[in-house]
Amino acid sequence: MKKISLLISVLIISFFGISQTNSGQHKNHEVQFPDGKEAGKIQKKANDFAYCLQLNKLNSSKQMTYSATETKQQLDSINSEYWTFDSEDWINWHKAEYLYNETGLTIEYDHFFFDEILETWDTATKIFYEYDENRNMKKSFSINWNSVDSIWEDNHYSTYGYNSKNQLSNYIYTTWNDMTEEWVDVYKIEYHYNADDLLELIYDYSGLHDSVEWKLGEKVEYTYDMDNNLTQIVASNLIDDEENWQAYFQQLLSYELDENVSSIISQDWDKNKNDWDNYDKEEYEYDSNGNNTIAYEFSWSEAGSTWRENFKANNTFDLSYDYNELILPGHNFFPYNNLDEIHTNVNMFTGSTRQVFGQNGWENWSKNTYYYSEQEVSGIAYLNSNDFAVYPNPADGYIFIENKNGTVQAIVEIFSLSGKKLLNQQINGVEKVDISHMNSGIYIYKIKSNKEVISGKLIVK
Repeated sequence: MKKISLLISVLIISFFGISQTNSGQHKNHEVQFPDGKEAGKIQKKANDFAYCLQLNKLNSSKQMTYSATETKQQLDSINSEYWTFDSEDWINWHKAEYLYNETGLTIEYDHFFFDEILETWDTATKIFYEYDENRNMKKSFSINWNSVDSIWEDNHYSTYGYNSKNQLSNYIYTTWNDMTEEWVDVYKIEYHYNADDLLELIYDYSGLHDSVEWKLGEKVEYTYDMDNNLTQIVASNLIDDEENWQAYFQQLLSYELDENVSSIISQDWDKNKNDWDNYDKEEYEYDSNGNNTIAYEFSWSEAGSTWRENFKANNTFDLSYDYNELILPGHNFFPYNNLDEIHTNVNMFTGSTRQVFGQNGWENWSKNTYYYSEQEVSGIAYLNSNDFAVYPNPADGYIFIENKNGTVQAIVEIFSLSGKKLLNQQINGVEKVDISHMNSGIYIYKIKSNKEVISGKLIVK
């Protein structure tokens, strides 16, 4: 699998949401892009700012527990549509659904594409999430639907490490190699924080090198002012083995008097001029609560030495609920739909309509709608994966499943990658489970109790 640049793969998809486009969907409109720059690069923008804010916010809030049963608004799904100029109507595009346990942790993410011919939603990807006893995400693994063979196939898994303050300290991305039929570590990210516990430095290491296990390649540096406002982000490449770095991308942030970000200017380093070149700019407007209601994106015209309007996002909120009254996916690694907006605003984010600036002014481009449901979150102490053990794994003929918390009733289920349930068994103490009827391959197990669902992969030899 081709490694994606640190500025896109590790971070979240662009602030404006959908980064994939189909030229046929918007064929009646020509977007004006920066002089001499390809159209696809307009989505290159890393939006490190939103990622940094989200990570800082999650590090400070993810250990939140509920002292009593509380009523919350839970984000269940995000529906994405695109605008067709032929029929002048919104058409379903793709959809994300989120499943949670009773303590508000996301345990599954499902992504669907809409089949316009059959008018059905087709599942494309499933991602499962595991957590440690401190509510830190420790692992996620992904499977993709193979529509030709009608089976689920492995895609990748990610592991997460944390420091003594429960801040994300490292992230490893591992993918399945069909040629060698083995898992291969592709890249690793290390996170470092300043004395105020704000993200200060990211190192990016790539795998697949013969000489060393990990090869350092990129870094991203974050600078703050005296009020801990993020003011500059600089991404650099390691140009030799002597730790000489060459900056290639930066973002400069400006603020309003109320400390809301007013603009972000992105620049590329020009080696020939030995100076920074403007690339794009974002400008933000807010309501009286501090919610980002409008976001503009401009591209730089070198010929005219001026900023040209490209995109605009009109965001909507339900002011009846603030951030602390929401149950949201608690991590930034959710593809296809960006989540920075729901974590960096004050009230409940309900929708975003993205428009493109064309010959007739602002025209519709894409739209995201956020759907919530009312849920009661219990203050009961939650289970964690340390309460259970599954071994050996890989296995041949049988596995042991250990319920270390004898006071909790639990049931184990095992599924094939096609979704067929192969086992349903109650677990008390240590149970030896016969799996001799299962063919060699990869399966999904779920351990359920009245408080928690833990998912994982089981490899049968």
